[in-house]
Amino acid sequence: MQQVAEYVSPVERGLAGWLLARPVTVPRLPVGVLSREQKAAELQRVQARQAMDAAYEAELVLGLADDSPDDGDPAPGTPGARSCKPDTELPGVSEFCTAELAVILNCGRGTADHLATRAWTYRERLPATWAALAAGNWTRPAPRHWSTCCRTRTRPSPAAWRPPCCPTPPP
Repeated sequence: MQQVAEYVSPVERGLAGWLLARPVTVPRLPVGVLSREQKAAELQRVQARQAMDAAYEAELVLGLADDSPDDGDPAPGTPGARSCKPDTELPGVSEFCTAELAVILNCGRGTADHLATRAWTYRERLPATWAALAAGNWTRPAPRHWSTCCRTRTRPSPAAWRPPCCPTPPP
């Protein structure tokens, strides 16, 4: 993904503020006038937009994480320090980042932690998948599954692994 320079002009900040203040709209075709083939094509376009939105969401989450370094977190053993391990294992990110993300998204900390970890996995372990999502070339379920598999510390042996659609391991 593209990195933005440290300096942002007041005009760029003003334009971003104006764009963010606009109401959210989604371009929609009138379903009643579409043929069966056109409905199928529009469904494919919706899937591509959702993939692009998922990649953009990951980029925004990572941007918030990058803006929340762990430099200001209390050191272990000092007053105010966390007594247990943080929810996520995002290196260099403040332990409070997922709590802030949960407030921003109006969701639970576990959900915010899962989203942040998935975004980090896309960036660090699945960059080609992330790029394919951003281009709208993938639908979201497969990359979500891959990011979950990539987060696990222990990987199953190839003999023990089987696709989710197969009830029994292949011979």
